[in-house]
Amino acid sequence: MQGVSTRKMDKRAKSLGIERLSRSQASEMTKGLNEQAEAFRKRSLSHSRYPVLWIDALYEKVRYDNRVMSLGILLVCGAYKKGER
Repeated sequence: MQGVSTRKMDKRAKSLGIERLSRSQASEMTKGLNEQAEAFRKRSLSHSRYPVLWIDALYEKVRYDNRVMSLGILLVCGAYKKGER
């Protein structure tokens, strides 16, 4: 979530019914989202087997090292033997 402005966070909050968001609240929300995303990204998948995988990618403009660049995002979906994703 690096590079997300207070204005953008305020706009997102309004879409969720939150009228006003301070800079410190926006910062805390961003920090919480970063922590959740990192935990999700680093979770172990070794407890299950995924015999079927769908893999795709897309490119998005992102801010990285103080510049905007196109970055590939890998999308992966796995299915258990029962067919659950």
